[in-house]
Amino acid sequence: MLFCLGISACESNDVSQQTTGKTNVPLAFKVNFDGTWTENSRGGMGSRGTPTNSLQDFFALYASYYETDGEATQTMNFMQNEKAGSYENEIRTINTFTPPPIHKPMHIYAYYPYEESTAVVRHIEFTEGNTSYQGVPYFSFTLNDKVKEQVDLMVADTIASTNDVLLRNHIPLRFVHLLTAVRFVVDASVPEGTLKTIAINNVANGGTYAYSTRTWQTVNTTMNNYQIEPNLVVGGERKEIAADSTFMMMPQAMGDDANIEVTINNGFDHTVKASLAGRTWQGGKVVTYNIKINKLESGKYGMSLTVKVSDWEDVAKAHYTF
Repeated sequence: MLFCLGISACESNDVSQQTTGKTNVPLAFKVNFDGTWTENSRGGMGSRGTPTNSLQDFFALYASYYETDGEATQTMNFMQNEKAGSYENEIRTINTFTPPPIHKPMHIYAYYPYEESTAVVRHIEFTEGNTSYQGVPYFSFTLNDKVKEQVDLMVADTIASTNDVLLRNHIPLRFVHLLTAVRFVVDASVPEGTLKTIAINNVANGGTYAYSTRTWQTVNTTMNNYQIEPNLVVGGERKEIAADSTFMMMPQAMGDDANIEVTINNGFDHTVKASLAGRTWQGGKVVTYNIKINKLESGKYGMSLTVKVSDWEDVAKAHYTF
């Protein structure tokens, strides 16, 4: 990561004047999603129950300025869990702040969407057992049991300069998707009936993300089941499950008990399963399963899945072919 502490003489004068005046200032940003920069991005897809490539909600910020070689002892001395988003025609913090000292590096940490409570991001912590809250933060995350209320969890972090704050420069923030979006398509070959439920069973329910490595540091050993109820009439044509029923799942390597379970009714309920054992979900990817159900000679039903893995920006196209 590159950052620059040098500024021109003209900029130095501006910094000095703003510092002397002690005028409270916000932090302003330009936000990046998959390579596209925007100064003010709202609209597009929602942030709960569906993937997003835009800001539909506020994001949270932590920030610390420190001596050049002192990041290991930073204490989030500038802001903690501050709210930012599209506000007053720019992407900025809602609150304003006393100007920081000039010519200091500042590390900014963000997560999206913002949570005032511990409903989604359970907590921000620093080095375990370190009561002075020094170092680089990490947080624990647990998936919402209700699929339509699950969030498209994103994070960003960057090193800027305190001068960027004083000069009201728009600081670049590149958000990355941490979860795996899992979607479903019903194949045209599926017998006529009603697709009642789709469940993903025995998968990890969350983990701990570390900003220091920009990775999931740990994956929970607690397994959970997640289910939607499309109640979708099927048979004879290909159908996509609605985007607001996208499963936002924890990236993980699946165990022996992980499976996808589907219930279809054509006068009677038929429940079929397909194993996910040995499969892996990667963060920032969209995994789309094509469901094929056929009647076996025994009179029972069987299911097979084909899968397509896409980059996140493909979600906006909302069409998947197999």
